Amino acid sequence: MVLALLGMPLGAGSLSLIAASLAVFFLGYFGYYTPYYALFPDFVQPAVQGRSQGIQGGFRSAGLLLALVGGGFLLSLWRPLPFTISAVAVAVMTAGLFFGLRGRVGAEARTEPRSSGNGLRTDLALVRGNRAIRYWIAADALWEGAVDALKTFVVLYFTRGLGMSLSATATSLALVGLAAVVAAPVAGKLADRYGPRRVMQVAVWFFALGMIPTLVTTNTTFLIAIVPVAFAAVVLMTLPYTLLMRLLPEREAHGAGASVFGFAKGIGVLIGPLLAGLAITMLGRVPVGTFQATDRKSTRLNSSHI
Repeated sequence: MVLALLGMPLGAGSLSLIAASLAVFFLGYFGYYTPYYALFPDFVQPAVQGRSQGIQGGFRSAGLLLALVGGGFLLSLWRPLPFTISAVAVAVMTAGLFFGLRGRVGAEARTEPRSSGNGLRTDLALVRGNRAIRYWIAADALWEGAVDALKTFVVLYFTRGLGMSLSATATSLALVGLAAVVAAPVAGKLADRYGPRRVMQVAVWFFALGMIPTLVTTNTTFLIAIVPVAFAAVVLMTLPYTLLMRLLPEREAHGAGASVFGFAKGIGVLIGPLLAGLAITMLGRVPVGTFQATDRKSTRLNSSHI
């Protein structure tokens, strides 16, 4: 990840070099992701698993908000600066994690029984032998796909579809970030009290109902619904791994469970933006409601730029 981040500014102007840097970055990212998440069931007691994910999600949301707000500013100062800071942050935080856990991981490994399988064989056995985990993979992949589709096209929807300025769009995204910072720890605490499944069932209705205004109107007043939608979305982003931890065999298959989590997320990352882009292409010329309105505004903006 560090090498890829430092290399990205060097590839400016070359799509192939940027693509190669991104490929290396994501190889490192998902290689990092799995063992990191495998640590949670190793060290976190079942009674506070929801809160552990809530705290982690709160910091993740705060980091995302900081990146959205500060990334553009850093780019304006010096193009390689945000990539350099990111590379340093990854290296420093990883060193802190390593030294913070050094000795504890070895002690846990010596006192806990080892799983009889390893690698891909363990992952496949875990999936084949547990129908609930198979359902979880399908649901989480679809959910991650929906979230990644939104993240990919939300700025385009605001600026090109609704005709909003970049400053207004940035303000709306800042509201999303603030809602996320609050929602993640709240979600974790609720999950420990009522169970992650029940909390997610409630949140998904808030999310679905909050998205309805985007299908029936382009009035930007209704964007106030973005706050409860963002709150519900973060709840649904925070709790899937808590639910998966409770489906795993006790004291076993933590690495396999984390790899299943990364696998489901990876499917969503791949299919979400692709399906959303296909839907935009297919529905862009549909002369109905918001499809027609957002396409008309986008066409008007293109004409003004020309």
